[in-house]
Amino acid sequence: MLRDAAGREGYQLAIDLEQQTVTDPYGQVDHFEFDAFKKHCYLNGLDAIGLTMQHEGDIRTYESTRGQRFPWLPQFR
Repeated sequence: MLRDAAGREGYQLAIDLEQQTVTDPYGQVDHFEFDAFKKHCYLNGLDAIGLTMQHEGDIRTYESTRGQRFPWLPQFR
């Protein structure tokens, strides 16, 4: 595929992250490895904040009971 790309102007590839494939205009399909966690993040549009917000309910529960469990810590509101 790389030789084809270098030798043909306008050459394009289709990348399918979900299936982890690269397909050229002639139907040649190559598979590639990709880290499962990074794949999950890319496919779901998640950055560090988005990942954290997936646990919003747990965070709210923790924050609501933190003062009772750790009364010596300052309370933030």
